[in-house]
Amino acid sequence: MTVSVSRTGAHAAGLSLSIAANAQGMSGGGVIADAANEGTILLPVPANVLPASYSLAVLASDGSQSRGLSFDLLVLAAQTIVTASPLAVASVGAVYSLDFGVAGGLSPYAWSLVGGGLPAGMSLSAGGSLSGTPSAAGAFAFTVQVTDGTGVITAKDYTLLVTGALLPSLGGNGSFEQGLSGWSQLGSGSGVTYAIVSDAVDNVNAVRVTNRAQLYHAPGQNVFSSFLANANGTPVTSRFWIKLDAPGMARLSINLTSSSGGASSTANQILAEQVVRAANVWVEVSGTTTLAWNGALTAAMLEFNIGQPVELAYPGFTLDDVRIQRDADADGLPDVDEAVNEASNPDRDNDGLSDGWETQYALTGKLDPNMADAAQDADADGFTNHQEFWAATDPLNSTSLPGVPSAGGATAQVLALVRYLALLPSQASKRVISGQHLTGQTSLGGVSGEFTSNVQALFDQTGKWPGILSMQYEGGDASIGPLQINAVNTQALDWAATGGLVLIKYQPFDPWTLVNSSPAGGVHVDLVGLLNPAAGDPAKLAANTAANAVWLDWLDQIADGLDELQQAGVVVLWRPNSEMNNGAHWHSRQPRDAWIAVWRHMHDYFTNTRNLKNLIWVYEGDSVAHAVVPADYYYPGDDVVDLMGHNFYDDDWALPYDLNALFRRYPKIYGFPQAGSQSVRDGSWDNTIMITGIQQRSPRASLFCTWNDFYTGGGVFTARSMVSQANAAGLLSDPWVITREELSW
Repeated sequence: MTVSVSRTGAHAAGLSLSIAANAQGMSGGGVIADAANEGTILLPVPANVLPASYSLAVLASDGSQSRGLSFDLLVLAAQTIVTASPLAVASVGAVYSLDFGVAGGLSPYAWSLVGGGLPAGMSLSAGGSLSGTPSAAGAFAFTVQVTDGTGVITAKDYTLLVTGALLPSLGGNGSFEQGLSGWSQLGSGSGVTYAIVSDAVDNVNAVRVTNRAQLYHAPGQNVFSSFLANANGTPVTSRFWIKLDAPGMARLSINLTSSSGGASSTANQILAEQVVRAANVWVEVSGTTTLAWNGALTAAMLEFNIGQPVELAYPGFTLDDVRIQRDADADGLPDVDEAVNEASNPDRDNDGLSDGWETQYALTGKLDPNMADAAQDADADGFTNHQEFWAATDPLNSTSLPGVPSAGGATAQVLALVRYLALLPSQASKRVISGQHLTGQTSLGGVSGEFTSNVQALFDQTGKWPGILSMQYEGGDASIGPLQINAVNTQALDWAATGGLVLIKYQPFDPWTLVNSSPAGGVHVDLVGLLNPAAGDPAKLAANTAANAVWLDWLDQIADGLDELQQAGVVVLWRPNSEMNNGAHWHSRQPRDAWIAVWRHMHDYFTNTRNLKNLIWVYEGDSVAHAVVPADYYYPGDDVVDLMGHNFYDDDWALPYDLNALFRRYPKIYGFPQAGSQSVRDGSWDNTIMITGIQQRSPRASLFCTWNDFYTGGGVFTARSMVSQANAAGLLSDPWVITREELSW
């Protein structure tokens, strides 16, 4: 700094000026020229001098006389604007208030806007308060300036993100702090009880609903205005907290009505869902989806479906903190929880791990966009974060490992194959194994005949074999009977000898009627009595006793067949009792606990009693039926499942719900044991639609098996196999797809 000094009166030539060093080491010197009345002293201020008032003495001397003057020097801190950028996110229609902060300088301070523009409805006061109610969404860049009492000016650039109004509506009362205002009390006229309670996870209130008689007996809300204001195609992340009196399904969805070309259509879109498996425990349910409707939206109703859809049981529950919020990058983190430069990028550090997943496990605390941690091993278990992300295991738990078989004492081949399947999706290419199923219909020459027409023909056409040969132990049609073990084993042994993988399905015949087409929910079915006739319905004791004997005999025959394969060193992807949620089989849509008991009994009997250690246990739900009964509703537990999958029959391979995200909640291999088109069965369907769908919407899948060709009851040929549909060569040559010759485990 400089100190200005004025003189009066005569003095000799060369008047010198000096400041004696003080305790802080401040000292300096200068000179007043002969013809001048003023001079300056250069006074360096050391960097370690703290802001304060300091005493200094100036001495003027012309060689013959001198004069001194004492004064106080006020040293101020450097002036900086301390409010960080970007600013906290604002929402359309919501009151916003923020006070800018400044450090250093000298008050009073005056604030002003010197560049850019604020959102409509907001203003900056001279005191530094940014406030108002924004009326339009967008990212707004502007510059604020502060001037202190000495005239020092400092400026800083800012960005403020304004998102659309939070859903379900502005002031949607998702935390029930205004009681049930804005919510419909569905079923209240028929005895359903709604009460505001203090057992809450957010703020003070929650809603308690009891005496229910339907799944939809729960709070509902008309959200038409909010959904209309948020454009069609908007990604949203939805969440709610629920505590159920008994395990069951908890699903939040939106019923949309729209009009296009004079025609009205309705659709139910699932926003968030989970099968709650523990009673009386708060569970957060979340989901991310993109709002979609055809034409002009005319109605939008928010609804919950809560309870046991098969057992028709509707337990009471407590509900709180319902949110539906914009999520521009669909990473599971609402825009309001991300900074402006983060809300449109689902992977801010570009390490291949989604922001939502990294935040869930707090690998980097509040995520650092510049920190790529995919190659790290957060729990030191030998698997990178990247591998655990794709395997759906816990990257912070060293006991949660990719590819651990459910059966104790599994063979070395099983250990290797389960690990291989679990890690396939983490690879850049060669990550999905192709497969072809054979039913073994008599009209197609049985298992061997179908192999010739569906598998050998595929090789003849493309020069490639599928990686998996899928077959079934139950008879391919009624004329074969309940089991076709010998035919399947013969083909399996030949296939395994060439390096291919073997998958065996078992959709059992009805042990009461001995046919394979008994409807679901048949009054004769008693799964409890099937395993233990004495514990079942007393009125069905005789029938259950006979069914139990048949069932155990079938299990013994199957175990013998599987053991034959075990002795030959063949690993079997074992898929029993599939599509249990779809209502097409005698065991499907039965009480969940009873169905799970049947699965666990089989797992225990095969693994421990019959010592079968060559099995990889495959759970397969029905994807289409998921709309009514969740595909994971019957999941029997991590300790008895190795591969968690579902069938996938869809013409464009774009389901209306995200089962890829839903099934990653289970730390299991993911795949599609039966797959193909839904309605296009004339040979024109392009096989590559499957791999495109996997790449874009189901990237965790490790395998798919297309169904076989067959003749309908009317004798009409139906094309379902890879070779009978179009572009099989394009599918098998895709960089993601693994054929038999490319297996490496």
